[in-house]
Amino acid sequence: MSTKLDNIVVNMLTIFPLINKRLFHPMTCLQETDLTPTHLHILITLDKIGPIHTTELGNRLSILKSNLTPLINKLIQHGLVERIHSTKDRRYIFLQITEKGHQLLIEKKQSMQNSLKIKLSVLDEVDLEELDRSLQAINSILSKLQTDQK
Repeated sequence: MSTKLDNIVVNMLTIFPLINKRLFHPMTCLQETDLTPTHLHILITLDKIGPIHTTELGNRLSILKSNLTPLINKLIQHGLVERIHSTKDRRYIFLQITEKGHQLLIEKKQSMQNSLKIKLSVLDEVDLEELDRSLQAINSILSKLQTDQK
């Protein structure tokens, strides 16, 4: 079993950077902005889960609060995120994606999809079918893992 796990780990550590380099690097969808992939990840998280406290967002994304604050401030300056006060305790502040932030995500998602389609279009039908089956299998298997495992 250990050898099998070792092989899987080596393959994962090989393929993840390769996917990033061949399919996503450089992130052309962010080139016309001063936003980073981390900013995009914050927006995606806020869009998915709704209003959240800064500490909880940092915990979910594994970003220290001292590093998260300037990232959030930039998103607020761009009008993509807003701080909202709790109705129960005004000292408690939540972060929430704005409509402008939501629209930016829609645009960037479309841009990434178009870029991926162009890059994948060089593959023949057999390779595309195999890639599709493989990605479905990986998605199914990874969905069985707990996100908080160490």
